[in-house]
Amino acid sequence: MMIFKRLTGFLLLFLLGSAVLNAQQAETIQIDFQPEVVIRKLPSILNETSGLLRFQNYFLSHNDSGGTPEIFLIDTLSGEIIGSTRVSNASNRDWEDIASDSVYLYIGDFGNNIGNRNDLCIYRIPLRELATQGVSECTAEKIEFSWPDQQSFEAANQKNNFDCEAMLVHNGQLFLFTKRWKDRTSAIYSLPDSPGKYIARFITRFNADGLITGADISPNQQNVVLCGYKNYTPYILLFDASALDSGYLQCILRVDFSEIFAAQTEGVCFDAQGTIWISAENTPLHKAGIYRIKPALLPMKQNPFRRFFYEWKRESHEISIKSRYNGQRKYHIEILNRQGKIYDKIKIGSKDVTVENTFRIVPKGEIIVRMYSGKDEITFRIPKENKSVNE
Repeated sequence: MMIFKRLTGFLLLFLLGSAVLNAQQAETIQIDFQPEVVIRKLPSILNETSGLLRFQNYFLSHNDSGGTPEIFLIDTLSGEIIGSTRVSNASNRDWEDIASDSVYLYIGDFGNNIGNRNDLCIYRIPLRELATQGVSECTAEKIEFSWPDQQSFEAANQKNNFDCEAMLVHNGQLFLFTKRWKDRTSAIYSLPDSPGKYIARFITRFNADGLITGADISPNQQNVVLCGYKNYTPYILLFDASALDSGYLQCILRVDFSEIFAAQTEGVCFDAQGTIWISAENTPLHKAGIYRIKPALLPMKQNPFRRFFYEWKRESHEISIKSRYNGQRKYHIEILNRQGKIYDKIKIGSKDVTVENTFRIVPKGEIIVRMYSGKDEITFRIPKENKSVNE
């Protein structure tokens, strides 16, 4: 009950736009929540969608490494591409995130899985040059930079601390959040938001307890959200933005998404109402899509967007699942592995009634269960050990 009251207080402050909590005194509150699926499948041209941003009444996004140097304008309801802007004097070595102020769009070409890049940069283009329909072209100014503490540039694929996939702009500065493969922390650096060559300024490092893949700051400049994942479970972190420069950054709220297991969340953004939007790229278990969280719903004991309820029990090669769906359609249950191979599947016609099914042809190891009907979908993990869980 105490955690619930503290969380409600936090979100009241969040929604009123005031500073969340004193970052030096606050403790991290951790909850699990199921985000609402808004766009279940983006167009295939955006299978590698990375950054996400609200622009006017649309989304902006792009692909990451090897994609075209192009920003896509996306309808927020259908997911259809309305327009695109190609940056003619840029390449997409590894675009990972986008951010904006009132005048410019910033595109972060700083993905560095291998850890050996010496051409890190951020492209800056005027927002007025973005296509609101059809296809257009523009040129970009360039902000080049290097990390102040990187000594070695030897290739170390996913074993280095100088990868980066998250950026926001605040008070004339660009803030970068690194993806530290070796220790699962994140370092924060800043850069001027104007063209030139710079050495990034180190601010602080914090325990991300996972890999950070996206960032944004609320329109009132009060709150920061980061997205990432740990052991294939996506999550977001919320911070007080006033701590960005102080070096005393501490996570106030962590929200895990265990029921979209193995969704590779890559982009996150606020809209003008404070709603948080999260994008995920295409994987063997999930299509590229976009999810939504309304902060006012987080303290609720019952998630109104939760449609599936289940219990499971595993004994060796047999899994029994009791399930209920409170939607209006028939639903499906699939038994898969993490690579997307389907071992068994059934279609259930009973709505809002608990039914039990036993699956006997399952491998020894970890199992993934997917339940879906239309946009409603959950994906959760069953470990190889014999046990039972009620959800």
